[in-house]
Amino acid sequence: MWRFLFGRQGRKLRFISCAVFLYCRTMDTPLLIIFCTCFYMSFCDNKTENCIEMREQETYDARDGEVVRLECHINEINDNYDFNLTWYKNDNQIIDGIGQKIEEQRNVLWFLPASLSDSGNYVCEVRFPTSCYKLEMGLSVKAQGYYINNLDIVEYSKPAVIPCYILQHVVDLDKNPDVRWFKNFEPFQVNGEKIKRIENTLRISDMNHNDAGNYTCQVIFTYKGKRYTTSSNTEIALEDPKEPLTPHVIYPQNETLEVECGSEKILTCRVFIGIGEYLEPVIYWTVNNTHPEMYNEIKQLPGITKKENDTHYAELELVISEVTSDLYEVPFKCIATNAAGIDVGHLRLQPAKHRNWHLLFIVLVISVLVMLCVVIYTFFKIDIVLFYREIWNRTRTANVSDGKLYDAYVIYPKIDTLSSTRRAETFALQILPDMLENRYGYKLFLLERDQLPGEVAVHNVIDETIRKSRRLIIILTPTCFWDDHWQTTFEQQIGLHDALIRDEIKVILVEMEREINYSELPESLRYIKQKQGALRWKGHHKKLVPHNVRFWKQFRYRMPCERTYTSPFFT
Repeated sequence: MWRFLFGRQGRKLRFISCAVFLYCRTMDTPLLIIFCTCFYMSFCDNKTENCIEMREQETYDARDGEVVRLECHINEINDNYDFNLTWYKNDNQIIDGIGQKIEEQRNVLWFLPASLSDSGNYVCEVRFPTSCYKLEMGLSVKAQGYYINNLDIVEYSKPAVIPCYILQHVVDLDKNPDVRWFKNFEPFQVNGEKIKRIENTLRISDMNHNDAGNYTCQVIFTYKGKRYTTSSNTEIALEDPKEPLTPHVIYPQNETLEVECGSEKILTCRVFIGIGEYLEPVIYWTVNNTHPEMYNEIKQLPGITKKENDTHYAELELVISEVTSDLYEVPFKCIATNAAGIDVGHLRLQPAKHRNWHLLFIVLVISVLVMLCVVIYTFFKIDIVLFYREIWNRTRTANVSDGKLYDAYVIYPKIDTLSSTRRAETFALQILPDMLENRYGYKLFLLERDQLPGEVAVHNVIDETIRKSRRLIIILTPTCFWDDHWQTTFEQQIGLHDALIRDEIKVILVEMEREINYSELPESLRYIKQKQGALRWKGHHKKLVPHNVRFWKQFRYRMPCERTYTSPFFT
């Protein structure tokens, strides 16, 4: 009755009644206490008043393990009013977990993160000093699959703007979140010419059927030292244009084709004509701005229509039975028109440039083979020559005499007091004959071994023996020229004279062990060293087997062809 009498003023009386009730409690009069109690229950006890119920149509969707927020959308909630907000879930049960994985911020509940058990109906109850409101909403947490937060329908060929709805709220928790975009749940290029990211939106220009689909905005952020993930999905669907579209010539577009004179050529015009229901276009070819029927060798075939998804295309072929020189550089046009507009595609023919691909291929193959042969010869020259000699020695039927008795004349130092000289003597008298004579059939002349008993090594005898030899082998040691007698021996002087002056014999220098100081050697030896190099023996004098395979290959390479073949020992 009091509310009816006072109307909206009753709200003010409630405050007064509460004060009166407190005053009556201090009095000791029973009748006054009963009156004040009734007065308080009528005006001050706000719990007996029913809240205004509001049902929110939106149901929040989320994946298990992602962050989701519920917002109590009541217009009266702002910074200017004090209010008391209580959240309920499923039959007015107060929500458990607030302050743990669920955080309450003013009129928003943050699930950090949401789980399957969080699904259900939620109610937010807001009490103001003079009013009360209830708002109901739903939360659906899915274990897998996808969901759609928003559905946008965009007209074909129009631009589309896809907001990242959740991003504007996440920045309240993290100012610099990581944002990733997905199309149909697959990563894709965002910063292109067609699709660009501008602030918290994705903008697509000139929408077509390839652009339709599900777009996901995934936001990764950090809050109170923990990383969280949330997302929002937008389904983009296309609708047919409200106005008829102008046909568009896809091919040709300012094309130039090289064609052989006298050959047959088919030109195909492909035209986009519309989506869904479309205006029937008129498509035709012109040749040099005239109808193709003006040319006997040109015929235009009937056009055909194709449908891909909901998009329609038309194709029109122009058949040239024989390309003539009159058709070169002549404008070919494919014209497509309907009530909405017209589009033209251009094409020209040019004589084919004759390229002798076969000749170029042959030249290329020959060049590669030559380079390959050069490389093989550079690295395997010695092996190739030795292999050829072995084959030649096996296949020849008779030896051709050149008047020589020996394959090589061997010169070595003969000073018994030095160990290096003794090693050179061992190499000359033991290792060298064992390898070259016994294994490869060469015939060597060593003065100490082969001179006749009682024969004196005079100038004429040595000269005649060297003339009968095909090679001159000189074995050098670091101390071989310390003795003046060795520097003036008949063998060395006569051999070097024939090698340098007469050019009748080739010299093979063999260095024993370490490097030789050629500045102490005669000028003739320095010249031979500079001209053809020297071989270095690194083997031990007690070993009669080859210590260095490459050394003996190089030695045999500098020797003449073997006169006899005894054993295939060398591999």
